[in-house]
Amino acid sequence: RQYGFVQTIFTPTRDKNCIDNIFINFATNDFTTNTIESGLSDHLGQSIKIKTKPTDKGAEYTTTTHRPFSLTGYQKFFELLSNIEWKQALNQCGSDPFSTFFKEFHNAFLLCF
Repeated sequence: RQYGFVQTIFTPTRDKNCIDNIFINFATNDFTTNTIESGLSDHLGQSIKIKTKPTDKGAEYTTTTHRPFSLTGYQKFFELLSNIEWKQALNQCGSDPFSTFFKEFHNAFLLCF
């Protein structure tokens, strides 16, 4: 427990190290976590599923959305990234290279997924 938060991921998320995590600040033993190989990074993704108790308010519905990851989307994503002129972007000064990288990566991601 650190600053009231509890670590939930205990398996490696990059090589043999657990450097990515999900922290919670509520008391519960009703959750499960796992790591996910997304193929988008050299880090594994993490997910958490939290069981909740039904309320007395009656039926409430929650809508969730998810991104439709598909082989076609992955192929288009990698194609878009491989067609970017990275050399010019990465030769900028300061934090500009990361900003440029993130903008290009994010735009490609939104187009494909």
